[in-house]
Amino acid sequence: MIKNILKNNKSFYIFFFITFLAFTFHTFTYGFIYDDRYLISTFLEAPWHLKVKAMIEYANFHFYPVYFISHLIDNFLTLKIFFTDINVYLDERRIIIPRITNAALHLINACLLFKLLDRLSNHKEKIITSIAVLFFLFHPIVSQPLFNVTSRNELLYLLFGLLTFHHALTFSQNHSWKNIIWVCGSFFLALCSKLLSIFFIVLIPVYFLLDHYLNKKDKANIQNIIILFCSLIFTFIIFYTLRSFFTNSYHLKMDPNIISNFFSSFYFYSKSLFFPYDHIYLVADLQYPELGFVLFIGLVLLFLFFIYLFVKKGKIYFLFSFLWLGASLAFPIYFGLLDADSFPLVSELAERYTYGAVPGLSFLIFGTLQLISKHHFKQKYLVTFPFIFILIGYAFLLYDRSKVYKDDITFFYQASYQSKPHLYYNIVPSVILMKQASLNQDKTKNQQALFYFYQNLNLFPNSVRNYLLLTQNLQEWGHHDKAMNLFKLYKKKFSNHPMILMKEGVDLLNEKKYQLALQKLIKVEDIKKKNLWKDVPQIHKYDYKMYQYMDDDVFFNIGVCYANLNLKPKALEYFKKAYTYNDLHTTAKYNAAIIAKELGDKALAEKLLFEAVSDNPKFKALMDQKLKN
Repeated sequence: MIKNILKNNKSFYIFFFITFLAFTFHTFTYGFIYDDRYLISTFLEAPWHLKVKAMIEYANFHFYPVYFISHLIDNFLTLKIFFTDINVYLDERRIIIPRITNAALHLINACLLFKLLDRLSNHKEKIITSIAVLFFLFHPIVSQPLFNVTSRNELLYLLFGLLTFHHALTFSQNHSWKNIIWVCGSFFLALCSKLLSIFFIVLIPVYFLLDHYLNKKDKANIQNIIILFCSLIFTFIIFYTLRSFFTNSYHLKMDPNIISNFFSSFYFYSKSLFFPYDHIYLVADLQYPELGFVLFIGLVLLFLFFIYLFVKKGKIYFLFSFLWLGASLAFPIYFGLLDADSFPLVSELAERYTYGAVPGLSFLIFGTLQLISKHHFKQKYLVTFPFIFILIGYAFLLYDRSKVYKDDITFFYQASYQSKPHLYYNIVPSVILMKQASLNQDKTKNQQALFYFYQNLNLFPNSVRNYLLLTQNLQEWGHHDKAMNLFKLYKKKFSNHPMILMKEGVDLLNEKKYQLALQKLIKVEDIKKKNLWKDVPQIHKYDYKMYQYMDDDVFFNIGVCYANLNLKPKALEYFKKAYTYNDLHTTAKYNAAIIAKELGDKALAEKLLFEAVSDNPKFKALMDQKLKN
């Protein structure tokens, strides 16, 4: 397959590589953004025997092991090339190899798309094929998957989806069962990269059905299409069965404003594809349903016209491009129809979900240029020129977007200027600045952090998370009176909020008032046990999403209270609950080991101590220090 892809196209691939490198090379030394550190600390730094658990912890609803394997490879190369000390995990050199990998994956996708269009056009339209592929290579929408390392799953699923298409083409030519195995294998890897690749189940057989209709092929061809379709379905069933063992399930509830949400989602994704001049960064909110309705009607009419061109004129690429766009955006638009609190996403819409749809736009441009190429040379030149002009504009727009991904502060500072403020965007830069200020004792950065915190008080008066973080900041910098007054203010406003109770419990625990702390923490456990989170008045939906998975911390703190009250059997019970809920909670294992030893259960104590020490090196250092003393 590799030789087949490279054959007769090396000059075009070299051209793609040089032009792409010219626009993206400067990004290879950019720093951490978004949740890059979280990926490293949660997954890459987890012990080998807990990698699967860490993967589930990080991905939660999703199942993409291929994504995590690619990061393990990056991590291996990074440590081999840059580090002698493997514990230096926040060194920004840690992100260089992953950024280069993302760029390489996008470039490979462009080459695979070129080869696909080249094969479908019987190798007769290489120049217009290269123009169409350049639109994919430099489309501004690729900025998120390309420059945000943690969005790599978009790149991976398209890569394996395109490979699936190539193997399906080979099968259509030689009808070999070997190629069906390759089809199934490639599609399985696509699904294991991201579930969005499911649209290839429909898209690939549909192309062969359209081709069958145009070329009046025999009945045997229909049988091969059925074999291909059944193979894809069979692969999906295997994948979905495996996925069910490694992901959490969620209740998906449709939003009552389903019609409005549909047109809002449709407008957002269509605008992102055809007029990608606004940068949405990570997430967006539903809006402009009326514009979505107008655009929907216009595109439906255009779709009908493309059906006419296909039936009467034999123009397959226009129709297929719309089928690609529709199939690839079906899932993202579906997300937009869900109630925001029923699905574990910060927002319903994300620009990066459009990445897999961009090849559909390339098919549309290819079909248009192919139609133009049959005209007189001057006409072709005049009509082709605007495409080149738009392409250059896209390339420089992508270059301009890349500057946003320089580091955390730049990224979230730019994000905060979006038309509609979002709690996530406003809290993250304040947290980053607060940590940097605390680490370096930088008063200037702390003033910047305080600016964001106080701005959030006005923008999001019902965010408990913001109050808690601001109180923490004031305490760290010695403003105890201000912190106490602020705490009294939001304690009165959110008296039964579980996070307020949690903070009170932890504060009492630190003050060694264990009985009072236990009362607060037991109340938090009761609220969670009875699933009363959504009944808490005025809770911000983002706060709800952030705090609905904190059971292990609640259990652990209750265990600490019981241990200090000398109720050791109860302490052991709650430490067990903590590490059972979260196997990565090594502190709970360590404390449980100490309590188990005191209760006479030496076997359990040795087992848990061994796990704690092997899972977390800091406990090994602690044990070594105790042995010395």
